[in-house]
Amino acid sequence: MKAAKAEEMRNLDRMTIEETGIAGIVLMENASQAVAQAAKRAAKGKKCCVVCGGGNNGGDGFAVARLMKNGGFEVQIVFLGKEEKLPPDAAANAKVARKMEIPFLQEEEAALEAIGQADVVIDAIFGTGFHGVPRQQEARLIGAINESKALVVAVDIPSGVNADTAAVEGAAVWADKTVTFHLPKVGLLLYPGAEYAGEVELADISIPKGQEDKLDIKGNVLTKEEAKRLLPKRPKRSNKGTFGRCMLVAGSEEMTGAGVFAALGAYGAGCGLVTAAMPKACAGVMHQLAPEAVFFSVNDEQGKISSDAAKELEGKMGRGETVIMGPGLGQGEQVATVVKAVLEAATGPVVLDADGLNVLSGQVEVLKGRTKDTILTPHPKEMSRLCNKPVSEILADTIGTATAFAAEYGVIVVLKDARTIIAMPDGQYFINCSGCAAMAKGGSGDVLSGIIGGLLAQGLSAQEAAVLGVYLHGLAGEEAERKKGRYSVLARDLAEMIGKAIEKVEE
Repeated sequence: MKAAKAEEMRNLDRMTIEETGIAGIVLMENASQAVAQAAKRAAKGKKCCVVCGGGNNGGDGFAVARLMKNGGFEVQIVFLGKEEKLPPDAAANAKVARKMEIPFLQEEEAALEAIGQADVVIDAIFGTGFHGVPRQQEARLIGAINESKALVVAVDIPSGVNADTAAVEGAAVWADKTVTFHLPKVGLLLYPGAEYAGEVELADISIPKGQEDKLDIKGNVLTKEEAKRLLPKRPKRSNKGTFGRCMLVAGSEEMTGAGVFAALGAYGAGCGLVTAAMPKACAGVMHQLAPEAVFFSVNDEQGKISSDAAKELEGKMGRGETVIMGPGLGQGEQVATVVKAVLEAATGPVVLDADGLNVLSGQVEVLKGRTKDTILTPHPKEMSRLCNKPVSEILADTIGTATAFAAEYGVIVVLKDARTIIAMPDGQYFINCSGCAAMAKGGSGDVLSGIIGGLLAQGLSAQEAAVLGVYLHGLAGEEAERKKGRYSVLARDLAEMIGKAIEKVEE
């Protein structure tokens, strides 16, 4: 499913009005019906205050006020604009609300009192075009909404949230529910906007299905139905060769478990065979915790893979075989030598994670030499080292950071965050919405790199494996949280729950 920015939604509205012939006021009415229905379903009392701004979002609010009154609610409108400056469709709905004798409150004291006494507050102050900081009066009313005990329903996006970046630069409405229209907005999917939005409901307002395909919308979010279509097929007549193989280059004396988690991730995602190339120090842990993996020890120095292991690895890699490289390798010049050698020699896709990324800091040009798919899975600190930007700058624009790097180096970037961004070299990107805070533990990323590698081994394209892998990883985290609680989930729990996550998608 596409995820839209503000200008993209304006173009969709315009195309629907001009090319399809559906009047703007019809779209406004459909949007208002959806908001009113959501508010009525969730309301615990009958006092409703609709806070309207001076644009079309306010026009939605005027129509919602009419519908709420028709539904038996005691309604008041707090209006922050001037009626003579309203856009035509909004002005028409304001006029109807006046004729229905719904009170319009413009004095601040009366407005604050109405908000404080309401059982339901409809936030229709700003729409998707808002950016910056609300003015003082708007900020005071937003503060009153947030302090009220009312159910708060936002129209399209909570006021104060940037629809393109999810940024909140000043006061913003904390909604219990946001009813958004036709497509999810990027600002509702990323943080902090996602936190302000509460429960998000997507409403059909009669924009023709597929209209967005006429626009070059780069943003996407994977739905469960789309994930189901991506799952690799499991024919009954099969063997381990049917489901592919991965070579895992991972581990060091100090971090023996990282390779285990990656191997379990790959097997959990359905890979037929994992061959683990690791220093001898990792053998006992791998044999004990992931005995299904075929282990072979590589030359090492002081517990880390040594540069002369590169030739060993080149000889072991099968033609077109998927390589997962980096978890727990450690850092140093010898590790960097091996990573670069494998990148040059691999004839199949490579998933590069953790120390595989760290050792390339300052040497990222090597990525441009690859003719096969490369998937990078950095967390923000690793991304900071790769692109020489502070973490704060990366977190402020995860989409821009990931898409720019993917385009420059011809790789797929999986920039891990509460809402992970999967960026493609052509500018397309996905925002992943599965997962939970229980996953924030060491080893979680190793499981993810294994899942992506396991899907690649089964024949999915690099884009499909990256997007589906991140989605399944998040679902596994949600399942693990249900079983173990918010605090106690470990990386091994994620690996154990991959099968359950796949079952959820298949339902």
